[in-house]
Amino acid sequence: MSALALCLLGIIIKTKMWRRFGSFVLHAAFIVIFIGAALTRYLGAEGVLHVRAGESGNEMVSVKTVSADPNQRRIFFEYPLH
Repeated sequence: MSALALCLLGIIIKTKMWRRFGSFVLHAAFIVIFIGAALTRYLGAEGVLHVRAGESGNEMVSVKTVSADPNQRRIFFEYPLH
């Protein structure tokens, strides 16, 4: 995915695409989407947060083990998640 983003960046520079605004915005948007997807993939946390209407919680249950204890599958946050 990063190779595709680098290729798009190379095409933008090689063809001086910033002169054609519509094409530049389209290709730049794809690069931003790829960066966002990479950040989500490598820095995101996946889990379930049980929250009832009008409440907030700070405990998320994860399928992956995130601590040294393989039996602990809960992630605690300092601030409540909404």
